[in-house]
Amino acid sequence: MKQNEALTREWVFGFITAPFIGEEFIMYAVLETGSKQYRVTAGDTLEIERLEIEAGKPVTFDRILMVNNEGKVTVGAPTVASATVVADVVEHIRGEKKLTFK
Repeated sequence: MKQNEALTREWVFGFITAPFIGEEFIMYAVLETGSKQYRVTAGDTLEIERLEIEAGKPVTFDRILMVNNEGKVTVGAPTVASATVVADVVEHIRGEKKLTFK
């Protein structure tokens, strides 16, 4: 970009506001849990850090950073007020047990 060239909205915010060609508008949210951010839609299955909730029980995430509802984007500062994501805990997974010797 040249020095005298005017900045457009796309350059200032670092993203393109138009949707991708051929992509439909869907509802999704960006939530934060375990110091990580996840983009979730209805029906997604995520592997996140262990929660203190029994398997099969619902969990409510209230740290929602962004919501896209049919193309209408709501960005929180830092979170979106009154937005929650409800999910079910499918199972708790343990990693491979490792033995180390010194």
